[in-house]
Amino acid sequence: MTVFGALLFWPVAWGLGRMLLPARALLPRSLWEEACAASLLGAALIAVIGTAGVAARVPFAAIHGLTSFAGLAACGWLAWRRRRAPDAPWLPLGWPLPLALLLGALALGAAGLTLAMPLNETDPLLHFGYRGKIIHYHSTVLNDALLGMHGPLDYGRIATHPNYPLGVPLLEAWAAQLGGWSDRWVQAPFAWLAACLPGAVALGLRGVSPAAARGGALLAACTPMIYVANLYADPAQDLARAGMGGAMNLGGGGDLPLAVLFALGCALLLRAHASGSLRAAAAAGLAFAGGAMMKNEGLALAGVAFLATLLAAALPPRPRLRVAAACWLTAALCIAPWLLVRAQLPAIDENYGAQLSAARVLEVLGGMEELPHMPGDAGDEGATGVSTAGLLRRDLVARAFGEELVDLRTWGLLWLAALAGMILALRRWRDPQLRWLALVVGGGLLLYALILLVTPWHFPSLREKGIPERLMIHLAGPCALLAAAAFAPRPKP
Repeated sequence: MTVFGALLFWPVAWGLGRMLLPARALLPRSLWEEACAASLLGAALIAVIGTAGVAARVPFAAIHGLTSFAGLAACGWLAWRRRRAPDAPWLPLGWPLPLALLLGALALGAAGLTLAMPLNETDPLLHFGYRGKIIHYHSTVLNDALLGMHGPLDYGRIATHPNYPLGVPLLEAWAAQLGGWSDRWVQAPFAWLAACLPGAVALGLRGVSPAAARGGALLAACTPMIYVANLYADPAQDLARAGMGGAMNLGGGGDLPLAVLFALGCALLLRAHASGSLRAAAAAGLAFAGGAMMKNEGLALAGVAFLATLLAAALPPRPRLRVAAACWLTAALCIAPWLLVRAQLPAIDENYGAQLSAARVLEVLGGMEELPHMPGDAGDEGATGVSTAGLLRRDLVARAFGEELVDLRTWGLLWLAALAGMILALRRWRDPQLRWLALVVGGGLLLYALILLVTPWHFPSLREKGIPERLMIHLAGPCALLAAAAFAPRPKP
C-alpha cells in the first residue's frame, strides 16, 4: 500500500495539471511536453492547496482526499472527452532516435537513483522530511513539534530553518498518506523531476522553433549538476556516496523542485506572451507560486521574474499587459496562504531580510574582511583547513561564482551557453523574449551574489557544502531557454 499510495501521486498530479493547461489548439505541444508540464502544474497546485489547508487548519486527510478525488476524476473526464471531442493532435517530438534514447536513459537513471536510497542528508531529513512527518501525523506545523524545541537563549532548536516553505513536506506527506511514512517512498513525487526539466524547457521553446526546443531540452538534460555535482570529475565516488554529502540534487531536497517549477513558469509565460493566452499566463503564475512553496529562494526568484517583466516593458516592443497581469496576479494569490503561515513561524537563522540592506552591502563591497571561522558555522563539521586572514568577502564570493561559471564538470555547457546568450540578447535587445530571459538570468545571479555577500556564515564553510552551485541550479531552466533561443536561426523579414 505504501508504494501504491506514493506512486498514485503522478496520475493525480497529471490530471490536476492537465485541466489547467490550455487546449493544444491554442498551445501546441508534444505528448512529452504536455506530460511534463501537466505533472508539474499538478504538483504545484497540491502544494498551494496544502499550504492553504495548513493556514486554515484543515485536516491533511481531507486535503489528500480532495486532491486525490479531483485528480482521478480529471483523468477520467479527460479520457471521456478525448473520445467525444478530441483536441488538436500532439506535435511530433522530432527527436532523432539516439537523442531520444539518451533522454530516456537519463530520466530512468535519475528516477531510479532518487528511489534507490531513503532520505539520508541533513536538508532532506531535518529541513523537509521532519516537517513532512509533522504534517503527516499532526496536519499542521503550527505546534510544538516545530516551534517548541527551544533551550536557554533559543539555543538548541531542532529546526534551524523553521520558516522554510511547506511544498516539499506537503508532497512527502501526500505520498505517505495511504501507506504510512517511508523515508524511501516519500521521495516518489520527486522521482521524475529531472525528466520534467527538459520537457518544460522544450515547451517554452516550441514557439521559437522545433530545433530550439530540442537544443534547449538537451542542454538542460545534459547538465551534470541536475543529478550529481562534479559528475565528470569522479563519477564512481560521487555516485557511491550520493545522498551522503550534499553531492546530489535528486531526492527529498528543495533545490531541484524549485529549479523545475521556476523553469516551467518561465516557459509558460513565454508561450503566453506569444499566444496571448490568459490561461497559459495563469498557469505560469501557479508554477512560479509552486517554486515559492519549495524554498525561500523561490519567492525571491518570483520577485526577480516580476521585476524583469516590468523592466522588459520599459522598451518596445512591450509584452502584453493582460498576460503579465494574469500571471502575476495568480502568483500573488497562490503565494498568499504561505505568507499567512510564514508570519506565524520564527525567522530563518540567517534572517536575510534584516541582513540585506544598502549599508551592509556597501560595507562588504568597501572591503570587509571575511568573518572568522566559528564552531557551529553552517554545515561545518570542524576546521575547514582554509585560512581567511586578510581575505575580503567580496573577493571570495566573486571567485566562487567565477569558478562555477567555467566549471564544465559541474555544469557542462549550460553557463557558457547562457553567458553567450546574454551577449546575443544585448545585441538583439528588441527581441522581448531574449530581453526578459536575460534579465531573469542576470537578476538571479545578482540576487544570489548579494545574499552571499551579506550572509553571516563563514563563506569557506558554505563553499565546502556546495554554495553557490546549489543556488545557481535554480536558474538552469531560464539559462537553457535563453541559450537555445539566442542561438536559434532568426526568421527572415
